[in-house]
Order: sequence, then C-alpha cells, then structure tokens
Amino acid sequence: MTYSSNTVPAEIQEVMLQRVASHGFLVITPWSLTESGGPTERAIKLVDVMAWIHSTLPDYITQNGFPGAVPDFERTTLLAHSAGSHVAVSYLEGFCEQETSVKSLILMSPVDGFDPFGIVDEFCIVPGQRVNFTLPALVLTAGLDAEKGSLLYPACAPADLSNDRFYNAFYAPRWQINATQYGHGDFLDDEFWALIKDTKFCAFCSEEDCANRAGYRDYQAGQIVSFAMASTDPAGHCDQLQYIEDPALMPVATVIRNNRPADVCSRFMAGCARP
Repeated sequence: MTYSSNTVPAEIQEVMLQRVASHGFLVITPWSLTESGGPTERAIKLVDVMAWIHSTLPDYITQNGFPGAVPDFERTTLLAHSAGSHVAVSYLEGFCEQETSVKSLILMSPVDGFDPFGIVDEFCIVPGQRVNFTLPALVLTAGLDAEKGSLLYPACAPADLSNDRFYNAFYAPRWQINATQYGHGDFLDDEFWALIKDTKFCAFCSEEDCANRAGYRDYQAGQIVSFAMASTDPAGHCDQLQYIEDPALMPVATVIRNNRPADVCSRFMAGCARP
C-alpha cells in the first residue's frame, strides 16, 4: 500500500497507519521536506518512487530484519489524504497504462488544486467530467471538511474542491462514506491534532465527539483495511465490503453511498485501465 500525504509527514498519522499495517499490509509513505513542485509535478516524480519500491524495497526489507518477507506488489492500493489525493489522481491519469500493480484507490478527504483558495489553475478534476481511468475507488469524507476552523483560514477541504468532486468524477465501482461529526485532521496523532485545535487551522470535532477520536481513528483504519482486502484479494475477502456498506457496523455516525454492480468482487483485480 502506497500512501501519499503531499504536505505533511507520515509520522503525524502513525497511529492510524500502524493499525492498517497490523493487518499484514506493507505501508509505504514517500515524503520529503525539501520536495518542490506542485501536485502535477509530484505525480511525475511518483513514477520514480514506484520504480524504487519495486526494485529496491524487497532487498531493503530482507536486510533490515525481515528475512523471507516477500511483498506482493501486484496487490497494491494507492492511499492518499487531502492534497495528496491530487497527486495520486494525476499519477493515475498520466501513467495508468504502466501502473499494473495498483488495484484500488482510497482517498481520505481529497482536495483538488494547488492551493486551498483555488487561485492557481492546477486541477486534476474537471467538474462534470470523468477522469480518464477506471479503478475501484473509496472516498472517505469527514463531515466537517468544508467548514472553516476560524475566519483566518479557508476551509481545509472547500466543498467545491473536495470529496464529491472526486466521487462524481470516478467510474463505478465507487464508494463514499461520510463520517459526519469529524473534521479534516481529527484522525491525526495527538500532538499534531492539538496544533490544529489550538490554531483552529481546520474545523474539528465537538467535545463529545472528540472524546471518541480513538474510535474515529480505528474507523478510518478499518475502512481502509476492509476496502483494500476486498479489492486486492476478492476471492478471500469479498465479505469485507459489508464493513464499508453497512453503517450499523461502523463505530461513528456515517452517511454512505455507492455505485457498484452486484457482482463487483468478480471485477476487482483488473487494475487501472482507460475507459
């Protein structure tokens, strides 16, 4: 599983990502403090990152305490949060034909554009049009994404640039789950979440809902694991779809929609393709 967060390091999402990894996934999180360029340019650089993963990582794993571990790159899920979703989608739009290993896409509170104000004209989604690739996709929305944390900052995921913008542009099969009571960064590790809360950089959960932030973090990890298992191993884990389709099985309040055929599991594993 390759994870793109674009502007922040994986360390501030470590608890959630470790929960995902505990289910047997190898979570790879490329990030650089000095990396330059906008999302489209970073998508091009992701080609080299994916090549490095395939050519170098197996030996790296063996040499660093896991002899005999063989990662299955042919069952890769591409995972992204916020503006990192722009990078992931641009990567698939540009390099779908050569990216045969990615079998599904998960976007957490995805945001399009170069900046939160939408000033710079660099977008991966054109409203009213579909993307130029097909791939099973899950959009995990936070209900407070489009709300401002304060008058000083724009919303961390403005309504016209986020969530529905992506879901509506994807081909079926596609799923969207909205955790209605939580904000853009409420799943992050405590130290960074406290910074968001103190600065009011993004809207965040109420005191009552924040008391269950650990449950929300578990929910996020659970949705990622269930969708990744179903979409990359449908023969063994098609039943995992119930956990992304039945709100009664979720520990937080959600609103769900999807567009998928009844025999969707037989169509998984096709990989990225042009429509």
